[in-house]
Amino acid sequence: MDINLLDLVILVSLAQGFVFGLGILLSKAFRSTPARLLAYSIMMIATIGLNIWLSRWDFDEQYYLIDFFGDDVPWMLLYYVPLFLFFLESVQHPLRWSKRRWWLISPFVLFLMLNIFINLDVDFGWYAIAGMEEIMEIVYTAEFFIALAYSLFLASMSYWLVWRRQGPGEARTWLKKIWWISTGLILFWLLLVLLPSGLFGGDQTVDYLLWGAISGFIYWTAYKGLYQFKLPQEQPLPETPATEPRPFTPDNTHFLRLEKLMQEEELYRNPALGRDALAERLGISAGYLSQLINAVTGQNITHYINNYRVEAVKKMIQDPNFAQYSLLALGEEAGFSSKSAFYTTFKKKVGMTPNAFRKQ
Repeated sequence: MDINLLDLVILVSLAQGFVFGLGILLSKAFRSTPARLLAYSIMMIATIGLNIWLSRWDFDEQYYLIDFFGDDVPWMLLYYVPLFLFFLESVQHPLRWSKRRWWLISPFVLFLMLNIFINLDVDFGWYAIAGMEEIMEIVYTAEFFIALAYSLFLASMSYWLVWRRQGPGEARTWLKKIWWISTGLILFWLLLVLLPSGLFGGDQTVDYLLWGAISGFIYWTAYKGLYQFKLPQEQPLPETPATEPRPFTPDNTHFLRLEKLMQEEELYRNPALGRDALAERLGISAGYLSQLINAVTGQNITHYINNYRVEAVKKMIQDPNFAQYSLLALGEEAGFSSKSAFYTTFKKKVGMTPNAFRKQ
């Protein structure tokens, strides 16, 4: 086995994909759901690239676990799933809270079960089914092309999500770049498959081209997307020195930070958001936060958060883009955890039911 310098560089870049992903998931600086989904995407792409690398050097022929997790676990069918969920979260689409999103992994589960069924015959001899070798070839071929088609389908759905996004131009540009690069990787993969294998000088050159593309995506996403784009947006405002008084007024540093988080990051859309989570995000005690909100707004934390949720629902009701969604879906989108909480709070604060407001 003769592994050259280029092979080692690619291996290191793929390994760094796991390091970047774990760093994001474990870091307190990246608490948003989109950032974490992007971390899963980086790790998934690194997994696919590492499997290609290991197969290239026949590690899968020497070790069964590498063969199983590399060839028999259909990672390709998960390539675009975390990216699609990332786009759903980034554009605040109502489907991001839907339980139906779990159907996105159904192709992966189906082919995983088929591959285990084949392995129990071919590798372990638990049973002997005539023509299993032919069945295995058909399943592997179908898995490959279905993975390509599925990724292109999710990329197409993501295009619709990204190009209808409403928000700051910088955020839209960021999402479009992610879409173009991730979709370009699929198209490049498809191109390498369809073109004659000898066109680029052999299979090894094709592997290098694909590895290079995967490595480039990992580096760009990790550095440009997260460390250079995301972190500056999440830097906290300067803290008021502990020796200075912190009056409970609207210009209180912590209250200004709280308002920024609610208005720009829309934390209220998280149904599980509460006093402790907000206090942790602000770096202050829960008791201090309660006093601050009560003094400035005259409300408790729950009412303060629900005000933002009600206003979000009102805006969505008035937005033609949400006309096809039910009122309950809009309530869930705004962060209400139940139908009763949504209708009771809305009527109390607006003076009419959500349905009456929509009709009006």
